[in-house]
Amino acid sequence: MSLLMPETADHDLLELLTGAPFRAPYLAEVLDWITRAARDDHERGRSRSESLPGEVVRRLEAYSRTFELGARELAERMADARSALAAVVHHHYVGLLLKDSPDDHRHGQVVSGASLRRLATAVGRGRAISGGRATVVIVHGPASTSVYRPVSRDHAHHLKLSARKDKEGAARLAETVTAILARHVRMADWSDPVGGGVEVEARSHLVAVSWRSTHDDARSWIDDGTRDLCIAALNHRGHTVTVSADGTLRIHPPL
Repeated sequence: MSLLMPETADHDLLELLTGAPFRAPYLAEVLDWITRAARDDHERGRSRSESLPGEVVRRLEAYSRTFELGARELAERMADARSALAAVVHHHYVGLLLKDSPDDHRHGQVVSGASLRRLATAVGRGRAISGGRATVVIVHGPASTSVYRPVSRDHAHHLKLSARKDKEGAARLAETVTAILARHVRMADWSDPVGGGVEVEARSHLVAVSWRSTHDDARSWIDDGTRDLCIAALNHRGHTVTVSADGTLRIHPPL
């Protein structure tokens, strides 16, 4: 079965424009005004286009070529939406942040083609780029880029189930890690915003252990030996601990 979405049409473009973020707040009203005027003329048989979406798009294009308020931004947004429609042609994608470690690659987020189209329209064609093998690249910033590759419906379903299983496993592991560390170190207490402590957090498919404090330096738990004590306590109970670039401890559930 083909993964390709049905042929794009004017109503797809209008859906993207309706949900697109406009810098000029009045453009949403312009879009609504043009849509209502086109609907009235279409119902009275005075439309130049065969379909109502086609007539709305024709009038939006005409408006975008004028010197009216917001015309230039409307033209830009229409170009962004058309670029998104051309780039995102599959039903399901899995996205990966390029800054993620190799261990994170199997845990990419599954998104629908419709959601990716909206994202590509929102960030603009300058930051939403067609890649090789039907991938879509979204540039978030100088050091953050996501690559979305198309997957089949069955594969997307499998990835969602796997992610749910990983999340549940990470939640159980976080409870275990908290119980182990609470015997040896001071834990973070959300009711005490001043005092510092070790914080345990379940993150989708792993558990992160870090130091939380409003006044201590991030290196304080390293300098006083607290982090080493956490590593030793977890290793003693059979858990493998790795240290990320920012000093956070990472513990993966057993395979």
